[in-house]
Amino acid sequence: MAGLRTRALAALLAALAAGCGAGAWKEADARMNEAAAGARARGFRPMAGAHNTFGVFTSAGSQAWRVRLQARPAFIAAGCTSGCTSLEFVVTDSSGTQIAGTRSGNAAPTLALEPRPAGTLLVTFRYGSCRTRECRWVAQAYERRGQTTTPGP
Repeated sequence: MAGLRTRALAALLAALAAGCGAGAWKEADARMNEAAAGARARGFRPMAGAHNTFGVFTSAGSQAWRVRLQARPAFIAAGCTSGCTSLEFVVTDSSGTQIAGTRSGNAAPTLALEPRPAGTLLVTFRYGSCRTRECRWVAQAYERRGQTTTPGP
């Protein structure tokens, strides 16, 4: 009986998700993937596990994301729906020191990170106003195993 309830709940959640802006999520994801295409062509791949994040907003604001990276080059890409006026992010280390940031002025920023000791970084996303009812954004961390140099943007 518990298995039936679990399957019914999963089906209900899937139906709700499909009706709750699935097209907008696909748009944000497509923009992020387009922004990351150059890094992917150079061998960077999405990191497994909790190395992606997302959000919904209606006005300018920010959201923080903690991501654990290994001691190898990394690349972060993000994408926002068409109503988004801007999306950028700043990366700080565990001491709060800013180590990198974007100033893209568009809805699909990217950032290459130099290899550094493995650890958790804080990525703070800052988004501009939203020209539509709501805007959605997604972000993903990428890595290139065995690589000792960092990709260009």
